[in-house]
Amino acid sequence: MACGVAWQLTHDKAHAKKIAEFLRRLSNPENGYPKTLRGCNQGLVQEGHFFQHIAMAYDMIGDSGVLSDADRARIDATLRIFMETIDRSNISGQINNWNLSEVTGALYCSLAMQDLVMAERFFSGPCGVQDQLAKGTMDDGWWYECSISYNVWCASEFTQAALALEPWGFNFKNQWLPASFSRDVALTTGLAGGRTSSDEESRKRPFGMNAELWGPMKRPERRITDLWNSLLPFLDYRGVMFGVNDSTENKVSGSRPEVGGAPFELAYYVYRDPAYASVIKRGEGKRDLLYGVPELPEKTPEPFRDNAFADNVGIAMLRSQTPNRPVREQIQAALHYGTHGWAHGHFDRTNLLSLMRYGRSFYNPEMIWYGYEPFMYKFYVQTSVAHNMVVVDEKMQEATPGTQLLFHTGKAMQAAAVETTARWSNPPYGGMVYDYVPVKTFEEKTWREGRFVPTPEKLPAYGKLTDYSEPILQRRLMVVTDDYVVLADFVKGAQPHTFESLFQMKGFSGLEAPRKKLLRHDAQWNPDPVGSAQFVTDCDWYSVQAPATSRFAMRFGEGADNAGTRALQSEDGPLNLDVHSLWPASQEIMIGTAPEEHSVQKRLFYAVRGDGKTLAEGKFGAWILGKGDIDVPLENVKQLDLETRTELAEKPTLFWASASVTTRDGKRIPLNQLPLKTENVAQSKAPGQDYFGGPIKIAGQNYQQATPAEPQDGKTPGILHVDLNGLDVMRFQATIGGDYPPGDETQRRKTCAIRSPEKMAARFLTIIEPYENKA
Repeated sequence: MACGVAWQLTHDKAHAKKIAEFLRRLSNPENGYPKTLRGCNQGLVQEGHFFQHIAMAYDMIGDSGVLSDADRARIDATLRIFMETIDRSNISGQINNWNLSEVTGALYCSLAMQDLVMAERFFSGPCGVQDQLAKGTMDDGWWYECSISYNVWCASEFTQAALALEPWGFNFKNQWLPASFSRDVALTTGLAGGRTSSDEESRKRPFGMNAELWGPMKRPERRITDLWNSLLPFLDYRGVMFGVNDSTENKVSGSRPEVGGAPFELAYYVYRDPAYASVIKRGEGKRDLLYGVPELPEKTPEPFRDNAFADNVGIAMLRSQTPNRPVREQIQAALHYGTHGWAHGHFDRTNLLSLMRYGRSFYNPEMIWYGYEPFMYKFYVQTSVAHNMVVVDEKMQEATPGTQLLFHTGKAMQAAAVETTARWSNPPYGGMVYDYVPVKTFEEKTWREGRFVPTPEKLPAYGKLTDYSEPILQRRLMVVTDDYVVLADFVKGAQPHTFESLFQMKGFSGLEAPRKKLLRHDAQWNPDPVGSAQFVTDCDWYSVQAPATSRFAMRFGEGADNAGTRALQSEDGPLNLDVHSLWPASQEIMIGTAPEEHSVQKRLFYAVRGDGKTLAEGKFGAWILGKGDIDVPLENVKQLDLETRTELAEKPTLFWASASVTTRDGKRIPLNQLPLKTENVAQSKAPGQDYFGGPIKIAGQNYQQATPAEPQDGKTPGILHVDLNGLDVMRFQATIGGDYPPGDETQRRKTCAIRSPEKMAARFLTIIEPYENKA
């Protein structure tokens, strides 16, 4: 692409020749695409984007004279193989970002060859570009997958396709397409990724996903500008859009390489809407050299000061109205209640989706992110317990429509209320089941990833939701004032339940409350291996009387430790958050460690040997969970050897914790007080500290005494040689496992759970005060 633009600007044939050489290699029938049927090393969605750029570059050097007729014949044959692949992959009725990328690539290939018959198929045929726009765009203008990156990306795809069609006399950029009034987004009713199952609900909604379109349908048409316009009311004063579903905060006023630069530069180049120029002007002077219009209008709208809602995506966003204060002091908060979003949907109706002030944010739906293939994607990240909402029995809320009950804009306060009625179930056991991952069970998947999860006694089917509750009414009111946010919650079921109001915040600094009492420490929030709460560890439970105040301090810039969390768009400086829990009058509060991704996973093989004889051995995936408890006799043993071997290891984490020998007279001697020789064993920062200077915690339990066990060189075992001569030792006991989280825990993300004593229904009243320096 870069060479194609360079050729068009300079007409230096060196650039065109580089493209020609690449295309010759790509189209080589012996070892190119005709042989491999692979252009890039990722999925078909990326293949579509890859061939978009191939077609663009091919077209851009069409006037260079560097391609022979034979070259063109082979390149055209290669493009047709790709087009046939895309044609076959789009006959099943799918509407999503994958298919849009694929058919757009095929459309560009058709246009580059001037094959208007095939261009018509990929533009207006089934699942073509027009179908994607008409059926994938909801009434409020949002792309139905309800993710920021896909909204922007799909808008860019449609807009660039419109530019590609203009030379052929077709005005797609201003075309109105008939809206689809079906609640089913796909062309085939009940389609769920082509899967089949005897279980109809699982077939239509695998892993709990829901592809229906929710909310009102009022407009008879869909346009490309719907997607661009949908974001405008929700962007903050910096051009940052908060995250929804599988997305983080996104600075859409800035550069996005996948669309050639800043997306709203493309939008303004094509449509010249001053509202788009307003977004560009918030991009800190960074301009797009390909689509950038040099002169922007002096006066542009400022919608970032107002409240907004959209009923299909289901966002109610409130902003404090403080005209005499700098806009950076404005509080911006959003509730989520709308369309699920299919594969990228989160189970979080009534969730406090975002709270921003001073250009800083405490949360986004991908704050903890493991990627798509790891089991934590659908076994934790998307589930309800990873959000800021009231949860029922630590389970997962069913994907059902939500409703907005109230939206008020005033001078003193802004208010919104939303509700949903949903069943609650265990999450899809083991997360998503991918056809291409060569495992058949969740146990095999955990070993593949190096992440141990206990096996339940009653084993659910891999990837299935289980143990549904009755439908439960859930309602949240949010009030935003100039200085704080009020949340009032109501939940009600027909059976007894445990109701907990959750907040996912970083930098816990203390809990203050009348009659505060430490009740207990639990290794896990809930040890049930079929649920997501098992991944929240090191949990302190307190009994308190209201009002209780939990204090948190997020930091950005110098001195900040945001490892393991995706806090991408916050300005440097502090964001302090005081969470005042005012109701219930009597409550229990848990502060637990959220399962941030710190790349601690590994396959661990361990062995305990006495005088060369194996006394105990085992293997498991050591990460947040997983440990081996060892208790073996050592009578008459003179030499004890402790061996560890690893695979997939990225960080040192392993320890022999609380390891000791017991002599015949009952004396217990810690391992680190015995004569030790190490062989290929990494050393921790200091005694009692992990390898990064933090406390040592294994599977949620703190260990004051632990001996390093991580192999220095992962290619060979690490061994501790322990001399037992003259000690008359009878027994060896230890726990082997991986430390989590690594290093200083001061700024780690915590799950704060406020538990109600009520069982049939519950009410919560909470005030959140975000401030920079002084509350």
